[in-house]
Amino acid sequence: MKSPNAQTQRPELEPRSLIDICSPCFEQEDIRCHCPLEKLASWIARGRRGEHLTLVSTACPAYSYVQPAGESSRYTYTGLAGDIGLAGRRFFRSIGSVHRLIRDELEIPGFRHEVLVADFEGFTRASLQRIGVTAMEFSSRCRETASAYQARGAGSIRAGMFSNMFGGRERWLRELTGMMNRANAGEFPELLDKGRLRRVAEQRRATFEALFREAMADADMEQVVANRAIELATAGKLICELYRNPLILSISDEAFSGFFGLAADAPILDMSGMD
Repeated sequence: MKSPNAQTQRPELEPRSLIDICSPCFEQEDIRCHCPLEKLASWIARGRRGEHLTLVSTACPAYSYVQPAGESSRYTYTGLAGDIGLAGRRFFRSIGSVHRLIRDELEIPGFRHEVLVADFEGFTRASLQRIGVTAMEFSSRCRETASAYQARGAGSIRAGMFSNMFGGRERWLRELTGMMNRANAGEFPELLDKGRLRRVAEQRRATFEALFREAMADADMEQVVANRAIELATAGKLICELYRNPLILSISDEAFSGFFGLAADAPILDMSGMD
């Protein structure tokens, strides 16, 4: 007789079959994959074998934004709120479907979802001055944003501040410096690809010019893109060091999501398109 505590044995499926199960949800919810599909399939297979999985989402702080009639929302970066913000609206539009996909269709009961508010974006004086808040205000509002995610998630997620999970501001700055040194040593070919940096810069020119309050030369834009990529690479590295079997489900700008994987061995998905 089968023990009542025995785990249900799920049949092994080919990687292509696992991806096919995901495809309708990904298409409906506008979710993009930024890693080899084999890596995503391997993550799913581990969960189906009974290993515990972790989804990790980094959420940007609740920067001010506008939503002109008939147009997509866009950040203005003229202030900072303490709610879920524009990124949170996008996250909660799809996360129920993603969780159902994992739990019911992929038959993975053992997973959790961590949402980490990117408070490290307020760790420099220049960033704080651009937004018009003090370091204490930035931290306080990020904490409020994490609480808003937690309340809205109603038990389906756990939310907190990124730096709290990884040793605080000083640890972040040390890790960021180390990643910059690796980039300067030429370790990441993606950051040496001027064509790619230029394409991303052009795609997000309006966003960065809103942030910096000025028109920017191409070379300056490319450097901003490279610096942002290094930040995300640092975040990806730390996520992989802390969590077992992580999948990074990005709520950040689609053009940047792939940079989480520069120094991280984890599947990466992105929720594309803000409301």
